[in-house]
Amino acid sequence: MSICASVAFSDEARLALADYPNVVKWITRVRTQPGLLHKIYDYSEDTHSNRGFS
Repeated sequence: MSICASVAFSDEARLALADYPNVVKWITRVRTQPGLLHKIYDYSEDTHSNRGFS
């Protein structure tokens, strides 16, 4: 599951997954889970991403 976010947004990184049909099937199943990835926060909007850093 640790690779889930990277794979889920591979299209934004212009990484083609067409050669990996099982990965495409897996991420499709993951994306259909209720509540998973339902709200995406940009780094600039994530109030926790900069906590403790100046």
